[in-house]
Amino acid sequence: MPSTDGRVHVIVVCGGSGAEHDVSIASADSILQHLDASVYRATRLVIGHDGRWFHDGEALPGLSAAVVMLEAADVVFPVIHGTGGEDGTLAALLDLCAVPYVGPGLRAGAVSMDKHLTKLLARDAGVRVAPGVLLDSREPDVLDSVPGDLDTPLFVKPDQEGSSFGVSRVTDLDELEKAVALAAEFDRYVLVEKEVEGREIDIAVLERPDGSLSVSAPLEIRVGSGAFFDTDAKYADGGAEFLVPAPISDEWADRLRRTSLLLFGLLGCTGLARLDYFVDDLGEPILNEINVVPGLTSHSQVPRMFQAQGIGYPELLDILIRTAMARTA
Repeated sequence: MPSTDGRVHVIVVCGGSGAEHDVSIASADSILQHLDASVYRATRLVIGHDGRWFHDGEALPGLSAAVVMLEAADVVFPVIHGTGGEDGTLAALLDLCAVPYVGPGLRAGAVSMDKHLTKLLARDAGVRVAPGVLLDSREPDVLDSVPGDLDTPLFVKPDQEGSSFGVSRVTDLDELEKAVALAAEFDRYVLVEKEVEGREIDIAVLERPDGSLSVSAPLEIRVGSGAFFDTDAKYADGGAEFLVPAPISDEWADRLRRTSLLLFGLLGCTGLARLDYFVDDLGEPILNEINVVPGLTSHSQVPRMFQAQGIGYPELLDILIRTAMARTA
């Protein structure tokens, strides 16, 4: 239902108490700048580091005040990456408010945010994943749980965190304790995985208002020799090179498309998801992770991938909003 001035009232929710607070703010800034003002009346709600809700720089008196605002919206556009948002927390609140919203529901958010669980489901569906083990950092002698055949190089990461916060590449087992401690600063549960050799390629799946799915052009990420796509590389100018469309064969691209559609449906995703893979020399995709609230600045991977198919950033935002509203019409 459009607002009284004829425009669709969109509330963009951003920030959050997690490590990706600033990344979320950047996504929201970009969305607000590119929404068609003749179609949408946009409002921003920010969740602070301390969990309080803010509107126009002023703290709201409590969650109930935020709920009143959310319930008055035509549609909510959550862009809280990571914990407290992407993990299904915000989706659950919006379901209770009975307001349409962009992106995943509780199930897809909760499952995809859990890297270990996602990979268990993917593996059972026949999708390759890196060998690894999930550690409880609070257990005594936690390193004793690492299998002896899981040799270096390894990647150590928080099980539920994004933007590569807390991620380390370990080339000597003497470094493992320090790497686990770093990851545990972000999440009690820590994933230790065997390094996968392959080209790093992303692809995205977009749901349209009629329920059909579009798959983006693949994007290849290249970083310097010996480096990996860590937090600095993701957000520093020149930290990585994006090639879109990725220079791969049609056969490889088709494998990525089919695998991505399979996983999108398996997790119950809605709206949008970015799927990150390593692709080996035979063109076999190996799932790295799934992002159901991916970065959405105009320069992020997802807008670049759809731009390569002729879907500009404002149009992409429009599709996401119209799809959310059609889902609850």
